Amino acid sequence: MRDEGGKLIRVAGIAAEITEQKRYQAELVDAREAAEAANRSKSRFLANMSHEIRTPMNGVIGMNQLLLLTDLTDEQRRYVEVAQSSGRTLLKLIDDILDLSKIEVGKIALEISTFNLRQAVEEVAELLGAQAREKALDIRMSVSPKIPELLRGDVHRLRQVLTNLSANA
Repeated sequence: MRDEGGKLIRVAGIAAEITEQKRYQAELVDAREAAEAANRSKSRFLANMSHEIRTPMNGVIGMNQLLLLTDLTDEQRRYVEVAQSSGRTLLKLIDDILDLSKIEVGKIALEISTFNLRQAVEEVAELLGAQAREKALDIRMSVSPKIPELLRGDVHRLRQVLTNLSANA
């Protein structure tokens, strides 16, 4: 405070002890950083494990496909078809886990290429056709004639979306 002439005559102030608050804020920052590091580690682990599981799973599916080309009894054929369907379902789940872990670590990338939309839709219908027939269902998919035959985008992600939407329908 100053007097009428501007001379300093008194100093007034307020002091508050904030050491505890600062310590708490530092703990929160440390906890957040630790949680983010743990999440990144989990995502890397999932991505690595997905790759490690996918390789033998593709081998199982491939061997089932070869087995289906041999002479089998009707009962054996049904067993192999169920194993094949289960293997594909598991592989799809693994792909979804891998995609999720890529999203979490910010490493998912779209693969842009030119593709035939009708062919991609037909492939999805063919993939789901066996499962639909087992349930006495008929799958029909079509593309509007107004849509160009060739498009640019990520055909793999498009197939994923179409497969998920169709399988959940």
